[in-house]
Amino acid sequence: MKHTRLFLNIFVIFFFVLSAYAQTEVYVAPSYGMYIYNSENGTSIMGDKDFRYFFSPLIGIEIGNILGYQSFIEYSYQNSIAENTVPFENNIGVAPNPPFYCNVDLKIHNIDLSLRGNITENLIWGIGPAFSIINRTITIPYMNAMWASEWPYDFIDRLISYALGLHASIIFQIPLSDGPNRFLIISGFKARYTHTILYDKGGRGLSNYNQDYLTGFLFVGLGYQF
Repeated sequence: MKHTRLFLNIFVIFFFVLSAYAQTEVYVAPSYGMYIYNSENGTSIMGDKDFRYFFSPLIGIEIGNILGYQSFIEYSYQNSIAENTVPFENNIGVAPNPPFYCNVDLKIHNIDLSLRGNITENLIWGIGPAFSIINRTITIPYMNAMWASEWPYDFIDRLISYALGLHASIIFQIPLSDGPNRFLIISGFKARYTHTILYDKGGRGLSNYNQDYLTGFLFVGLGYQF
């Protein structure tokens, strides 16, 4: 967890330093997406709940040319919560007691390198590698748990993992004025697939556990060209 925070802090500093020296374009675009496939869905800890939709802020900067194509670095963050996923029987005491439940929280930090080319003057394609830092947290609130009277704290199991994959996008840009320095409306659709390659196991046995995510989302926001 400490290494993940350190990496994200370094990346944020690096990202804003690049933004200060960006020569062509920066943009911010809120987005709304869905999990086309999420390997967490269908696991025993999710019960009959699924991760489906998420809101994700997206920021990007142009960093120059790679292989003759415009290149951008994009950062986005998505968070989904499934509450009361699995009921556990509470057999403490003589009288029947209501079951208690757990919550599953999925946070994903995405960093994408995008190579882009023009289809038309305002329509652009993009493709490139994707990197994700995943934080899956399972929480059993103490007031629902059978041990609450003896241990008045939430039970928390946090798994940090790292994934690689690929993304592709179609982007539509509308300049709001003429000239080299101008604002523009940026919108489009993006799909991303990632597969986890490294887990911070913390003593867990994860031989039969995989994390694979396929997402698609729409975004619209504001950019500035220098």
